Amino acid sequence: MLIKFTQINDSNEVVNITVWEDEILGSPASEENGKNFISTATGIPADKLVQTFEDGTRKRLAGVGYTWDPINNVFIEPQSFASWTLDGNYDWQPPVANPNTEGYLTRWNETEGTWDGLKTSDNSTWKWNTSTNSWDSV
Repeated sequence: MLIKFTQINDSNEVVNITVWEDEILGSPASEENGKNFISTATGIPADKLVQTFEDGTRKRLAGVGYTWDPINNVFIEPQSFASWTLDGNYDWQPPVANPNTEGYLTRWNETEGTWDGLKTSDNSTWKWNTSTNSWDSV
């Protein structure tokens, strides 16, 4: 079975991901054994290595640019937009909830602080109106 380890920098940002055979975890299997094996093999300090999982352990599978939060034991995706905030589940949330309206493809408009919509039935453009909670034609 293949396993993945991230390399983090001093800011806890993921800068690299490597794939290894699970035998490096030793017997009994442990993340510490894997970190020590990789550190010996590559020269990367063991405290700069964190195992990442595909099963939701540590919130999500890490990617380059993600941030490792060792206190909460989670990987956090890069912030999508400056106006978005991190919620208690470690997900970025827009200041205005995505309307997720059937028949529209949506995209956050950071400049205007609202959602742009593409009406799929006729490819027309719309803007989400937070006052009326409805789409306005553009």
